[in-house]
Amino acid sequence: MATMATRMIGPAALLLKGLITEAGTGNFPANASITDADTSISCVDSSIYPSNGVIELESEKIYYEYNDTATNTLEQCIRGFYGTTAAAHSAGTAGMDMPLFASGLGETHGGVTLTPTENTVETHTDQAGVVPKDEIRTGTVFKVATSLAEVTLANLAMVHKETVVGTVGSQGIAISVGVGKSLRDSAKPLIIVPYVEGAPSNDIEDLMGMPKAGMKATGAVNFDNANQRIIGVEFTSYPDAYKNVFYIGAEVLTYIA
Repeated sequence: MATMATRMIGPAALLLKGLITEAGTGNFPANASITDADTSISCVDSSIYPSNGVIELESEKIYYEYNDTATNTLEQCIRGFYGTTAAAHSAGTAGMDMPLFASGLGETHGGVTLTPTENTVETHTDQAGVVPKDEIRTGTVFKVATSLAEVTLANLAMVHKETVVGTVGSQGIAISVGVGKSLRDSAKPLIIVPYVEGAPSNDIEDLMGMPKAGMKATGAVNFDNANQRIIGVEFTSYPDAYKNVFYIGAEVLTYIA
């Protein structure tokens, strides 16, 4: 027997840790400085970062909503993100590294759906007949489903666990049959950040996360008169070393650090 309580989170930012294995560094310019309230962050080179995500500048994590690669600027930043403290930063003469903490998956369409399923087995005795004597949990499965609104080669490759090959203007993806591939082997920590008043929440208690999120494609809808073209994706959570599959609030900071 399985019990299910599906929850529509609505607009949310989905962040994957380790999606870009060579996170690199954009370097904070040596001649730049920012206050603890600035919402634009200059980079020597922002092209190595995804369109949105989280960077680390000294001890502060900073969420940025938009990466303007033309000006090498991370825009619409939320300062003191993910339980850190907003601070002023001065690069000095050598500059500072800005490692990528997590990659944003970009804009979604139709919200984000969280489905926890608690699986149980009823036990019976002859004396009690059809009335259950007890009900034993056999495990809880968490799934997160959404549709990516940005239909790009990079997103298609990510969802199918493949790589974009070729040079700009002549790129492509070869999608293999994939028989025998383990989703757990490619699973990465997923952080869910609900939107509040039009922007990702910086309230720690709003955070949710999967320690090991296996990703799979669930199909795409092509352009026609009624539908927008999207990339369907679903994440299934696998247990971590503590046998946990989902975290909420401050526990996300502890276990998906």
